[in-house]
Amino acid sequence: MHYFCNIDEKFEKEDQMAKNLPISKQNSKVALHKAKNLISVTNKILSNKSNLTVQDDSWMYRLWEWADENGVSDFGWIENKYYDEGGYWGGLPREKEKLLSLTELYLDSNNLTELPKEIGNLTNLTLLDLSNDRLTKLPKVLLKLSRNKLTELPKEIGNLTNLTELWLENNLNLILTKEQKEWILTLEKNNCLVMIDDDLFNRS
Repeated sequence: MHYFCNIDEKFEKEDQMAKNLPISKQNSKVALHKAKNLISVTNKILSNKSNLTVQDDSWMYRLWEWADENGVSDFGWIENKYYDEGGYWGGLPREKEKLLSLTELYLDSNNLTELPKEIGNLTNLTLLDLSNDRLTKLPKVLLKLSRNKLTELPKEIGNLTNLTELWLENNLNLILTKEQKEWILTLEKNNCLVMIDDDLFNRS
C-alpha cells in the first residue's frame, strides 16, 4: 500500500507540472511517467516476493531421522571383498550437498521393513540397492529389490524408464500387472540389466 500512495502523490505533482504544456504533450508526458512508475513498483513487488521464497529442506531432516532410527550409517567407504574395488561407498550422507548429488545408494542388509517417501526426492539416483532387507511395501519411487517379500509393485514404478539395472529375483510372491510386464520388456530392449525369477511373468 505504501508504494501506491507514493505513486498517487507523485502523479498529482506531475499533473500540475504538465498543465503548462500543450494538451497532446501533457497527455504523453503524464502517461510516460505513469508507465515508468508502474514498472518500478511492479519490479519492487516481485523482488520482495522472491525474497520471501524459502526452500523447504524439512524432508532431508525427516530422511536423516529415519536413517538414524534404522541404523543406516553416514556416507562412507565400506570394505567388502566381494566387490572388484574391494568395497563400495555406502550409507546415507548427512550433508545437504552430498545428499542432493547422490547417484548410488546402498541400503542392502539393513533389515529395513519400509522406506520413507522422502527417498523419492533423491532425483539424481541411478541405483538404489535394497537387497536382503525385509521390505513388504514400497514408496512410489525406486531399484535393486532382490530377496524381499514383495507381493506387488506400485503402478508408478512404470515411470522409471531410464533404469540401467532392475533386480527383482527371489520375491516369491510377487505378481506383476500386464503394464509392468510390458515395462520390463521395454527396459530390456533399452539395454537395462533385468534380473527376475524365471516364472515371474507366468504368475497370477
